[in-house]
Amino acid sequence: MREIILIWWAPTTWKSTLTKKISKKLWFPYISTDTIRNILKIYADKEKEKWLFLPKGYETATKFLNHFSPQEISDMEFEEWKYVWPWIMEFINNNNAYRSWIIIEWVWITPELIKKNILWLKQCFPIFIFDNDDNRTKNVIYNRWLFEAAKNYSDSLKEKEIEWVKIFTKRIKKECKEYNIKCIEIEKKDSDTDKIIKEIKNYFKA
Repeated sequence: MREIILIWWAPTTWKSTLTKKISKKLWFPYISTDTIRNILKIYADKEKEKWLFLPKGYETATKFLNHFSPQEISDMEFEEWKYVWPWIMEFINNNNAYRSWIIIEWVWITPELIKKNILWLKQCFPIFIFDNDDNRTKNVIYNRWLFEAAKNYSDSLKEKEIEWVKIFTKRIKKECKEYNIKCIEIEKKDSDTDKIIKEIKNYFKA
């Protein structure tokens, strides 16, 4: 029987770095839904699968962030995930490379979709990781990036990204509570990895 760990991250939570550490400590393979989505984009028809791409005419972060509000961006992403989700499910259900344990670094999915569509939920541990500290969030956005490299656009647009992260996290946390999905707050410390692993082990012991 395959056991699936869905580690699902709010923006700016160092998702790839922490997932790799967890994978290495548990000796479980992992895959990111970003990877699946990027593969889809290679083969997708831009006219038929518009939801995989930024709106036409707003393909750069500067144009996109200038035109759309943080709330509009959040709404667009939640809508996009409804279309990406079936492709991710197809990949998981039909990929025999992961026969026992697998860690999936989630981005393109919502708690509602998980609870309503995952038939193998008893074998699955979904967990949402977030960081409530505004200063740490700001530090990531000002010094790294979300939509593009931070150096490519103005501080005013970075502030819009921060607002988007807050809206996104609040909405996901609300859905997690509604659908009884575990949430863990991190602090971007070395202890974060062990904190998450402890929750994973406790879940599968129960």
